[in-house]
Amino acid sequence: MPGYDPLLDEARLYAEALTAAGVPTRLECFETTIHAFLSLGVLDVAQQGRRFLAAEIKRCLFPEPP
Repeated sequence: MPGYDPLLDEARLYAEALTAAGVPTRLECFETTIHAFLSLGVLDVAQQGRRFLAAEIKRCLFPEPP
């Protein structure tokens, strides 16, 4: 199903440019959402997105030892 974010193409290009520049990058798409869906906290998908972001921030700040 296609997403409804009018900035998705730009986000993909930006992620590709970051990766090409050697910046660790992860692009996670929530395909059925609109841009800025995280601000709609009553939606299950927004809560899922917030949990994902929190886990990624924690992973980046406190990486697992090898």
